[in-house]
Amino acid sequence: MKPRSKPPLKPFLYVAALLAAILIVFGIQNARPVGVSFLFWHFDGSLGLLLLVAFLLGLIAGLLLVVPGWLTKKSPRP
Repeated sequence: MKPRSKPPLKPFLYVAALLAAILIVFGIQNARPVGVSFLFWHFDGSLGLLLLVAFLLGLIAGLLLVVPGWLTKKSPRP
Protein backbone atom coordinates (compact mmCIF):
# COMPACT_ATOMS: atom_id res chain seq x y z
CA MET A 1 0.00 0.00 0.00
CA LYS A 2 1.32 3.41 -0.96
CA PRO A 3 1.37 6.01 1.85
CA ARG A 4 -0.67 9.15 1.26
CA SER A 5 1.44 12.14 0.40
CA LYS A 6 0.95 15.23 2.51
CA PRO A 7 0.71 18.66 0.89
CA PRO A 8 3.91 20.70 1.20
CA LEU A 9 3.87 23.05 4.18
CA LYS A 10 6.73 25.27 3.12
CA PRO A 11 4.57 27.88 1.31
CA PHE A 12 2.33 28.15 4.39
CA LEU A 13 5.36 28.54 6.66
CA TYR A 14 6.74 31.29 4.44
CA VAL A 15 3.42 33.15 4.49
CA ALA A 16 3.14 32.74 8.28
CA ALA A 17 6.70 34.04 8.77
CA LEU A 18 5.99 37.00 6.48
CA LEU A 19 2.78 37.86 8.36
CA ALA A 20 4.58 37.59 11.71
CA ALA A 21 7.29 39.95 10.48
CA ILE A 22 4.69 42.43 9.23
CA LEU A 23 2.87 42.32 12.58
CA ILE A 24 6.11 42.91 14.49
CA VAL A 25 7.04 45.91 12.33
CA PHE A 26 3.46 47.23 12.63
CA GLY A 27 3.57 46.98 16.42
CA ILE A 28 6.96 48.70 16.64
CA GLN A 29 5.98 51.57 14.35
CA ASN A 30 2.67 52.17 16.16
CA ALA A 31 3.86 52.10 19.77
CA ARG A 32 2.53 55.58 20.61
CA PRO A 33 0.13 55.45 23.56
CA VAL A 34 -3.51 56.32 22.90
CA GLY A 35 -6.57 56.39 25.12
CA VAL A 36 -9.86 54.60 24.49
CA SER A 37 -13.03 55.49 26.40
CA PHE A 38 -16.34 53.64 26.45
CA LEU A 39 -19.06 54.71 28.88
CA PHE A 40 -17.32 54.67 32.28
CA TRP A 41 -14.35 52.61 31.12
CA HIS A 42 -11.02 54.13 30.04
CA PHE A 43 -7.95 52.30 28.76
CA ASP A 44 -4.52 53.59 27.69
CA GLY A 45 -2.43 51.38 25.44
CA SER A 46 -0.30 51.37 22.32
CA LEU A 47 -2.02 52.14 19.05
CA GLY A 48 -0.72 48.97 17.40
CA LEU A 49 -1.96 46.74 20.20
CA LEU A 50 -5.40 48.37 20.26
CA LEU A 51 -5.76 48.01 16.48
CA LEU A 52 -4.80 44.34 16.63
CA VAL A 53 -7.27 43.71 19.47
CA ALA A 54 -10.02 45.48 17.50
CA PHE A 55 -9.20 43.35 14.44
CA LEU A 56 -9.29 40.12 16.47
CA LEU A 57 -12.61 41.07 18.09
CA GLY A 58 -14.08 41.74 14.65
CA LEU A 59 -12.75 38.42 13.39
CA ILE A 60 -14.31 36.58 16.33
CA ALA A 61 -17.63 38.41 15.85
CA GLY A 62 -17.66 37.51 12.16
CA LEU A 63 -16.94 33.86 12.89
CA LEU A 64 -19.71 33.75 15.51
CA LEU A 65 -22.13 34.98 12.85
CA VAL A 66 -20.99 32.61 10.10
CA VAL A 67 -20.22 29.33 11.89
CA PRO A 68 -23.83 28.47 12.89
CA GLY A 69 -24.80 28.65 9.22
CA TRP A 70 -21.94 26.33 8.29
CA LEU A 71 -22.95 23.84 10.96
CA THR A 72 -26.63 23.72 9.99
CA LYS A 73 -26.11 23.68 6.22
CA LYS A 74 -27.16 20.37 4.72
CA SER A 75 -24.74 18.62 2.43
CA PRO A 76 -25.79 18.65 -1.24
CA ARG A 77 -27.26 15.46 -2.63
CA PRO A 78 -25.52 13.88 -5.64
